[in-house]
Amino acid sequence: MKNWFSKNKDSFWLLSIVVVSVVLHFWELGKQSVWIDEMFTLRNIECTWSEVIKTSVTVNNSPPLYYICNKLFCSLGGYGEVALRFLSALFATLSVVMLYFFTKEIFSKKIALLSAFLLAINPLALWFAHEARNYTMVVFLLLYHKD
Repeated sequence: MKNWFSKNKDSFWLLSIVVVSVVLHFWELGKQSVWIDEMFTLRNIECTWSEVIKTSVTVNNSPPLYYICNKLFCSLGGYGEVALRFLSALFATLSVVMLYFFTKEIFSKKIALLSAFLLAINPLALWFAHEARNYTMVVFLLLYHKD
């Protein structure tokens, strides 16, 4: 066991950070009721597909990808607070993983682990993970890179 840990300690720490991230991002996801901006998201994704795209671009002045994904997810999982915010929490957790790989490529594994941990426990990132808005998807897409 000790030999396995010494070979895989970076993987162990990354997995631990991801578990912390999942717990924090999904903890009490439906505790608070939907507020004004989230109500826009809800009303937008309840429309037809073409109206979702049109309203996203014209009224919200933002790309429609988040609303399309959220409409697809909520059409399968319902339109409650948890389902409405699930995508944001998922992208927040995936952003922690993406930040690790992005930072590891530029700096080192230790800095990557520290960066991922700091993002996982960041209060502002946790706040946005609990909102049905496109902020966490934007962070994820900004961190995504292909060699």
